[in-house]
Amino acid sequence: MTLLAPGVRRPARQLLVGTNRVLRLSDAGADALDALLEGRAHPGVDALRRRLLDAGMLLLPPGPPRLTELTVVVPARGPAGVDRVRGSVPGGVPVLVVPDEGEPPRGPAATRNLGAAQATTALIAFVDTGVLLPAGALERLTGFFADERVVAVAPRIVSDGVSGLVGVLEQQLCALDLGPAAGEVRPGAVVPYVPSTVLVVRRKAFDAAGGFDERLHVGEDVDLVWRLSEHGVVRYDPDVVVHHAPRTSLRAALRRRRDYGGSAGALDATHPGRLRHLRLTRRSALPWAAALVHPVAGGLAAAAQVVAAPRRLPSLPPAEARRLTAAGQWSAFTATGRYAVRPALPLTLAALAVSRRARRLGPLLGVAYVAGSPWRSGPVRGLPARAVVGTADDLAYSAGVWESALRTRRWRVLVPGGQSTGR
Repeated sequence: MTLLAPGVRRPARQLLVGTNRVLRLSDAGADALDALLEGRAHPGVDALRRRLLDAGMLLLPPGPPRLTELTVVVPARGPAGVDRVRGSVPGGVPVLVVPDEGEPPRGPAATRNLGAAQATTALIAFVDTGVLLPAGALERLTGFFADERVVAVAPRIVSDGVSGLVGVLEQQLCALDLGPAAGEVRPGAVVPYVPSTVLVVRRKAFDAAGGFDERLHVGEDVDLVWRLSEHGVVRYDPDVVVHHAPRTSLRAALRRRRDYGGSAGALDATHPGRLRHLRLTRRSALPWAAALVHPVAGGLAAAAQVVAAPRRLPSLPPAEARRLTAAGQWSAFTATGRYAVRPALPLTLAALAVSRRARRLGPLLGVAYVAGSPWRSGPVRGLPARAVVGTADDLAYSAGVWESALRTRRWRVLVPGGQSTGR
């Protein structure tokens, strides 16, 4: 079934509203959209499909499987987990296990590139050791390449069960799990990256993008996906849920999270300005500026923007204009709270120590951080454990970002940026 992209709504029959785009339709266009979403024939469907795809407002369903065009590449640091992958790959699909047992190791990027060089098929699936592919996973993922625009596809990654606090982190707050909403992947989009735990690529686009950057031992997947997005469409498909083996200690899991943060400087060097931990428009920053005078002033400034939204967005129905503005204000509020801890905690503490006005924001930032934290969701019974582990996770990531900024002198990764130009 053809789906509207995440964040795209149809508040009226002749109106589509996306995250940064509004599209008005004629009566004939609305009829064509009905037919497109319902899978019916209509003379205007093809033209409308192209228009919506170009606007990033539509997701196409997968076509037939392409297993005969696929090779699976498994980078392996030792034999552990290799049999688990082999056993879940459909019969007849070649599996290339590429060992990385030298000292020092080549690293995952170089090992995957070596496997890709040995593959001769049009599609390559990079699959990490310890992964269990569910039945039909590769069939569905390869089907997306029926759309010639698609250059890469990734499934949803979840962790196997493990007990204790590490289980809370790995299962409920997993950094590899990008959630249930499908979408196109690019910097600034709803889904800004996907991991290479399982990543199917079009060989031609992979080669054109230059493959994995072998200088990177962490963040090499984000770097590749961002470069691939310049050559076509990268899809995230959470309908395929892939399990991977978790880390077995909280220390190891937090160390890995710090490593993820440690890739920030290198990513900024390769993709200047794309990695920002907070992006605000002037309008979304205004309530925080007002709150420096008094916290109540911040709330009033946000409310005033919601009330005035129909005048600023006259092309939308008034209720829709207010809804979009309120959603944007809430998103900016929670994102700022998250940024104050992840990764800006040292800056936040310094500001609170020296500025009386900044201290007025302390309680508000605390509320915003909690409201924007993923550990807030879930059963009340497990909330204390999620809060402790989730905060430790944020601090570990932040430590990595600061280490990276100090090492590479890429200070831009620590400061907010303007509104993204992503989809």
